[in-house]
Amino acid sequence: MSKNMPQSLTQTLDALIADATANARVLPVVARIRAVFGHDPAALNALAYALNRYHVFDTAADVALQGIALDRDSAALHHNASYAFNMLGDFANMYRHSVEAAALLPHDANLQFNLAAALLRVGEFERGWAHYRWHERLAANHDLVRPDSPEWHGEAVAGCRFLLIGEQGLGDQLQFLRIADWLHRRGAIVDVWVDAALGDIARRASGVHAAWTGLPPGRYDFWCRMLRAPEHLPLTLDALPIAMPYLSAPSDAVERWRARLDAASASQSLSQSRDGGVRKKRVGIVWGGNPDYELDRYRSIALTRLIPILSNPDVTWFSLQKGQPARDVDALPADIDFHPLGSEIASFTDTLAIVASLDLVITVDTSVAHLAGATGAPVWILLPTCTDWRWMTDRTDSPWYPSTRLFRARRHDDWSPVLDELRDALRAWASMPHTVG
Repeated sequence: MSKNMPQSLTQTLDALIADATANARVLPVVARIRAVFGHDPAALNALAYALNRYHVFDTAADVALQGIALDRDSAALHHNASYAFNMLGDFANMYRHSVEAAALLPHDANLQFNLAAALLRVGEFERGWAHYRWHERLAANHDLVRPDSPEWHGEAVAGCRFLLIGEQGLGDQLQFLRIADWLHRRGAIVDVWVDAALGDIARRASGVHAAWTGLPPGRYDFWCRMLRAPEHLPLTLDALPIAMPYLSAPSDAVERWRARLDAASASQSLSQSRDGGVRKKRVGIVWGGNPDYELDRYRSIALTRLIPILSNPDVTWFSLQKGQPARDVDALPADIDFHPLGSEIASFTDTLAIVASLDLVITVDTSVAHLAGATGAPVWILLPTCTDWRWMTDRTDSPWYPSTRLFRARRHDDWSPVLDELRDALRAWASMPHTVG
């Protein structure tokens, strides 16, 4: 907070906002601070930052705009406004203030990288990919590995040994493994370096010669990070998805898991019908992400919130959920046709094979969304208002994954309307006959 503010007020504000149940009492304190320091842009910026920090985003946006009215050249105020609008799902205002902040501080890596995400979100790929290079200049990335080989800047790759390096999260690596196929079709011998969890499925990805989970030995003609490659392809919105599908599970794994699903649903899967042999749809579900992720509370959904959807009589459910959220299964009513598989899933190869054995996957924004999309399997993804740039804006489809349908929350931290939409869509989809055989 601003050093001009009374310390007692800043401490009171922090204590109130930190208590998630005290938001009703936060607003009078914020109103008092705004009245006293309403002509001090620095104080308003500090207040907007504190409100963003404690996830009171609507008020943070309003306070930041109040400060911008006094000082239009404050990059910090524009940045706080951009962050708040992003969390609220107001991407037009998020974009506008990202542009302003980046223009005011053209050498600030954080602001320039935020602009890259804003540009990609609205489909301005040429500028967005060029700006993405700022990712490597972020303080957190000061120690990124740089192999002892030439870095690729768009040179011809025919006949070259090429190392494509995974970066960031598992979802990012799954999404951009498609670059290997693009390079391979242009004559490169492509090795990939990915996280250990992805090694097995990366070895089977289209265009991949070899997959490594540690620094590969020897030299390459070129190397490139996965999310830097699109700048040099160049990858435009019209060029997507460039390689589909590019992941597949081994046939023996698919056969094993298909038999497992058959056994699990044998007693309940067949519905009575005139034709006979009509079975319930098999749908995989993931409702929780990594709880250690700062914003996981917005992308994950309590399983009990999904009971009206899970109660669909035409669906047999198979949980792909791993980790702590998998324990939520115990709270489900006994009459829901639900089969938890998480404890049996040992690898992404297992998940991939299960996806290939299902009729549909419904998931929040986790790596499973990318995994299913990369195989071309039907996948419905539930997105919060603060969705990632890759899902773009105002779309129910994804140019990255043609088999995907997006269900977007329209109000911050409110899943009710989108869950109603999902329930209705599932009812219509599940009522269509699926013939066994």
